[in-house]
Amino acid sequence: MKVVDLTGKTFGCLTVIKRADNKNKAVYWLCECECGNTKEIIGTSLTSGKTNSCGCLKTEIFSQIVSKDKENTQIEGINIHLLARKKLNKNNTTGVTGVYKHGGKFVARISFKRKDYNLGTYSTLEAAAKVRKMAENRLYGEFLEWYYETFPENKK
Repeated sequence: MKVVDLTGKTFGCLTVIKRADNKNKAVYWLCECECGNTKEIIGTSLTSGKTNSCGCLKTEIFSQIVSKDKENTQIEGINIHLLARKKLNKNNTTGVTGVYKHGGKFVARISFKRKDYNLGTYSTLEAAAKVRKMAENRLYGEFLEWYYETFPENKK
């Protein structure tokens, strides 16, 4: 199979620097994003238009949507409105935020300050929910406590 050289070509915010190592028989390219990040991206994602940034565009677009929602809701990349809400996402199947079923077990996860944390895999929903709640109290609780002390006018 002849590979078309994408070096120097631009796809959205990405400029191809050079060919990277192949992975699983797919051709990857080292790209530099307009934001300054570099990332290896599969060639077909570039040429099809599926990928056009390092991920910064999604973050930027989401931030714009959120900032229209309520003034000053973002601090250190954290959306206070989403953090403090109690409503479940529509696609939640366990009834517990941050817990999903995988292979007959329950996986607990949490995200905070743009980092994802795997809290473990448990045989019962109750155990996974307990660990998730502890993580929420630790991460979100301390942060929200500081936020509402610092910005009491934003407390609901």
